[in-house]
Amino acid sequence: MLHTFTSLFPPVKKEDRPLSIQPQDAPAYAPHKQRSMRATKKSVYDDLGLHTVCSYKTFVESINHIGLVALKLLFILMCVGRKHSHLLK
Repeated sequence: MLHTFTSLFPPVKKEDRPLSIQPQDAPAYAPHKQRSMRATKKSVYDDLGLHTVCSYKTFVESINHIGLVALKLLFILMCVGRKHSHLLK
């Protein structure tokens, strides 16, 4: 099970470029879009002023990637919960 969690966040190689949006910051941007009733990701990108940090494409890719990671994590938790659930519940 530890292998599953570590495969969700692969380590960054030291030779690669550093990420412009860190993996721990990306989960904060996706709920911001949903909570503030924004129609597009572009409006969140402009509102947060991320044009100085990264491109719009990088912003969208990080939100989409963290969405898949959250989906995989939720699936794993649901499978673990199903195995250890009580018979009467």
